Amino acid sequence: MNIFIWNNHNQWSNTFNYIIGELWGECILHEDKKTEISPIIGKEDWIDNFLRSKQISSPKPLVDFTRAIKAHWSHIRVYHACSPQNVETYYRNGIVPSSIKKLDEYAKKILCQYADPATISIILKYMHCHYDEADERVFVAIDKNHLRTFCGHHLLFGSEYFLCCAMILGTMTGKLKDILEHIKTKTITMPTLLSCDVPMEYVPTDVINEISAIILAEGFRMLMSPMYTPPSRRFGFGMSRIIPSSWISKHTQVQIEGYTTYPPVWIDLSQFVNNSIKKGKWQESTSNQIDFEALSTSCQ
Repeated sequence: MNIFIWNNHNQWSNTFNYIIGELWGECILHEDKKTEISPIIGKEDWIDNFLRSKQISSPKPLVDFTRAIKAHWSHIRVYHACSPQNVETYYRNGIVPSSIKKLDEYAKKILCQYADPATISIILKYMHCHYDEADERVFVAIDKNHLRTFCGHHLLFGSEYFLCCAMILGTMTGKLKDILEHIKTKTITMPTLLSCDVPMEYVPTDVINEISAIILAEGFRMLMSPMYTPPSRRFGFGMSRIIPSSWISKHTQVQIEGYTTYPPVWIDLSQFVNNSIKKGKWQESTSNQIDFEALSTSCQ
């Protein structure tokens, strides 16, 4: 099993050098380090122009490079951030995409101590307007450092869906920080990173293409500047299938100080500011607030 590990740059750069030598000639490996080249992730023009300047024929360089990536690495290591009560359940059952039904049940169970059922029901209906079965995936990232920073909320609260519900409720009541802090400190869970080695054939094609573009650009940067180290890469994706326990290689428990300052970007909390609870319904306080009473019968 040959595993691509993004965070192990020195290891995969050797394979990168071998691949481009095989594809376009070892002369590239001995190019003058002052060669002007500006790799741009997400665009192919830079590699097309570079090869053309060296009089190297390669009609589809990124396609060829991606094909070589899949031939040299059988697996790719990804990381899943979670906050479980017992990590052993993952080694028994794997990482299973949560259904909206189960997410709703979990949100009701935890938030019932902060609001009445009618209030929680309205929040869940709002969530259903922004979340459906297509979002029922297992989120993973190629860079473990990314999950400790930008995705710290997964490590502290586990479910992003649940966190959005808690954030809406907390903002509506003016007690967002108090509610998040209480949930974090009263729930007996441990922030955990699961390392998973996923076979290449199970990674979506568009994801493989994006990863290949990243490797190609960053590999050339390291080739041209030996002291260069690729930065933490904000690249994650969802898998709409179970990650079996056999793909989980290990887990690491991490410490997160304070509570996250990186809320889910797909919830606009400004819509909920300065509202109050009155008889189980949300009362509008400004003209641009959401009509929550109408919402309770919409978004079916």
